Amino acid sequence: MTPPPAYAPPALHFLVIQFAYACTSGGCTFSCQTDVPCHLTAHITAERPRIRYIPADKRGAQFTLSSMTCFVQIAQADQAEPGDTTDHTFFIPMPLESHTYYWYLTGTILSLPCKSISQIFWHSCRYEPPWTLLFTEPWTTPNEPAGWTIIFTEPWL
Repeated sequence: MTPPPAYAPPALHFLVIQFAYACTSGGCTFSCQTDVPCHLTAHITAERPRIRYIPADKRGAQFTLSSMTCFVQIAQADQAEPGDTTDHTFFIPMPLESHTYYWYLTGTILSLPCKSISQIFWHSCRYEPPWTLLFTEPWTTPNEPAGWTIIFTEPWL
């Protein structure tokens, strides 16, 4: 009798295939899709990440050996969907208007931490009021704008 085949452990890597942003009140809804089912966590900062290059010197020649990204985390957001999925949705809180926020993703596959992390995403939302008051006096607009109907509610008309 032959033993059952031994399955290889999961590769513990994920890749973000596509992503989208949508500004909502007080933040941004970030959606992404990965190549393997995993559970992701977003690490968020309001500061621009800095890249520090690690120099090396070999036989008198200087070159860059590697680089390190310095990222100051201020918040963390777990994906909205439970368990390991390929579609992920996050709410990224953005309390400051028109300020750029940055985040990257880490994940787990079958509750084991992944070896890979995502690229750094960034977005800024400009919050508009739910309505805008446009006031036009009859003597300031000689012609009606194309496609618009001007309604005057002044008592003199």
